[in-house]
Amino acid sequence: MRAFLQLNNLLEISPKEDKKIFEELSKDLKRYFENHAVKENSSDLWTKRMIDARDLLFKNNNVNKTFFRNFRSTRKRLIADTPKPKNIIENFFYKQDILQARYQFKKILSEEGFDKQKMFETMKKFKFDLVGNPGFLVDDNFIYSERYIRHCYYISIFENHICPELNDENNYYLFDIGGGYGIFGNFILKLNKNIKPIVVDLPEQLFTAYYYFKKNYPDLKINLVSDCLNSGEITKEFLDSYDVCLVPAEKFKDLNIAKNIIISNFNSFGELSRKIFKDYQDSLVFQNLDFLFTHNRLDSFPTYEDEISIFDYNLDKYRSIFKGISPIFDYVFQKKIFFLTKKVPFGSRCFTFIGSTKD
Repeated sequence: MRAFLQLNNLLEISPKEDKKIFEELSKDLKRYFENHAVKENSSDLWTKRMIDARDLLFKNNNVNKTFFRNFRSTRKRLIADTPKPKNIIENFFYKQDILQARYQFKKILSEEGFDKQKMFETMKKFKFDLVGNPGFLVDDNFIYSERYIRHCYYISIFENHICPELNDENNYYLFDIGGGYGIFGNFILKLNKNIKPIVVDLPEQLFTAYYYFKKNYPDLKINLVSDCLNSGEITKEFLDSYDVCLVPAEKFKDLNIAKNIIISNFNSFGELSRKIFKDYQDSLVFQNLDFLFTHNRLDSFPTYEDEISIFDYNLDKYRSIFKGISPIFDYVFQKKIFFLTKKVPFGSRCFTFIGSTKD
């Protein structure tokens, strides 16, 4: 029972608050699917994955409450998270995910590239939460998933290497590109009130982020995805109107913000088409960032066709604060025939880099 003390102490929201969350989501989803949803195929991996998302998010012309309440626990999902087996057969079917999560946790214990004590302190500070009914494992009185473990690694590095560089008198905008349902943004909220999390992703992902943040913090002011899509230029005034912002990837080019910028991206830059990756780099926000924090493959080939490598990030233009080969993703577990699994080297080792444009 002690392990469950490490769970995030979620606010018990009232039925009225829960109803309001789904009312806002339903309104947002209707606007989106009527006016903005992608209907054509695309060469981009993540856009392909979103085209069929309507069936998950929207059912009988209304928000699919069952999906949102369980969005972190099933295989038919938008987010890669540790699944939650419903029976013995699924337990075998999801075995590789469970082995991967346990492997990552044991790496923290082994201190191979980790500071064991700091990581334990991080896990105590940024507790696992149950929004979206996630699958999880329990070891050494900690509750965790693979996704949670790696984001604890990211926030630990952020706290140790970026926070000391920040000017306490400034308010910063953290653009978490490919931020999914907002786990890193959630950690940022717990870390520093002078950093505003802005989750940038495809709209279908951002709807889960709205649900995730609102369930954790019912009083948080968050923009609707459709409001952002319907706007022209996205100004500082727009962002400052909210505690957390959700910005569809297609609107990133419309952001008119040019200072106090932190950009983070974990793993997804290497999965984008070369054109989309270049569009991010050429944007006003990227050209005026103060800090870049990225964790990505040294080389996306052969897993991804566009062959983006570490040389495409132009890291030499930044003052290096932290860099190294990441201890995350050295090996992965893959499913073989008859529910067997095999531990194999990751397609490419990943690098972690924090750089600044400030002297």
